[in-house]
Amino acid sequence: MNYSPHTIIIIFLIAAGSLFSLTLSFAQLMVKNKRPINYMSACIYFLYGACILCDTTYRPGTEYITPHLLYINYPLLFFFGPVLFFYFRMLVNDHFSFKAGHLSLFIPAAAALLFFTPYYVQPAEIKLALYPLSHSTNHIVRTAFSCFDYSVLGWIFVCFLFSLRFTYYLWNRKTLSHIKEVRIILIYIITWTVLGAVLCYGDVTDNTALYRLCLLCSNILIVTLVYISFRYPDFFSIIRIEASKAKYKNSHIKGIDVSGILERIEELMDYEKIYRDETLTLKKLSELLEIRPHQLSEIINKKFAVTFNSFINNYRVEAAKNMLLDDKKTSILSIAYDCGFNSKNTFNKSFLERTGVTPSEFREKKSHYL
Repeated sequence: MNYSPHTIIIIFLIAAGSLFSLTLSFAQLMVKNKRPINYMSACIYFLYGACILCDTTYRPGTEYITPHLLYINYPLLFFFGPVLFFYFRMLVNDHFSFKAGHLSLFIPAAAALLFFTPYYVQPAEIKLALYPLSHSTNHIVRTAFSCFDYSVLGWIFVCFLFSLRFTYYLWNRKTLSHIKEVRIILIYIITWTVLGAVLCYGDVTDNTALYRLCLLCSNILIVTLVYISFRYPDFFSIIRIEASKAKYKNSHIKGIDVSGILERIEELMDYEKIYRDETLTLKKLSELLEIRPHQLSEIINKKFAVTFNSFINNYRVEAAKNMLLDDKKTSILSIAYDCGFNSKNTFNKSFLERTGVTPSEFREKKSHYL
């Protein structure tokens, strides 16, 4: 099949975008201090890259070059929906837990994998003879394939809608402090939704030009996401912080919502890093949580079996340990102040109690092994 130069360039750019996405998936697994959302991001980048690469290699008529990639993208696309759901869940709550009910989201992917497995195990000659399955002489195969073909992007859209129910409070301007950042991510999500619908239309109507244009635009969106992640590393942390505050404010009405308070404390420590404030007190933190100091003290004592000061200093020491290794040129005193300690003596004492060595000994010992 002969292609015009601009068509070859477009196909090359689409394939390059898929390879870029696959590279990003492995890069997410190499991030230091990985969080669950890093693993989910790796899954999204991998599934996206693999699906586009498989689709690109046979859709333009090159199925004879890569016969064993035929239809590999279909089960992957059905997996893409649930992964997208979990990604948006983690985007607003990095501490949510998987439940047995979540397995039901993978039923369509399992069905697609079961349907295509007999095709996958065939030798290349038979695969090419049966391709395309949409023209199969077997009515059951042809009908089943048509159902998969029309329902793939629909399933992704359904999973996306499922995830939106957990982010509804991000639309409430009254609870937001960083409206601009939240608007950007919501616009980004809406853009993906519209692009997916147009992509589905181009696929169903066999509008190759529109389909390829959508793939190019999706590659641009992936690059944009990567740019935001590296240029503004705290961008998505802001989203999680806003979601945590909004969720906490909506759930904490009467009484003491202990689970909500604990979740909010984790967000304040992990993302807002309020332990770095050397003036942080029990009273100050309790005011942020809208509870009384003695209630907060009781929660910390029962949950973590430590006093408030020990609880805060644990975070400070952990942060100091990372800084001592990552920034070897910064003085120990500067690190102590940056982590929230108000004196070097307090820092040395807290560090020694938790690690068994002084900060300088810790840096020297770890640097020797590194």
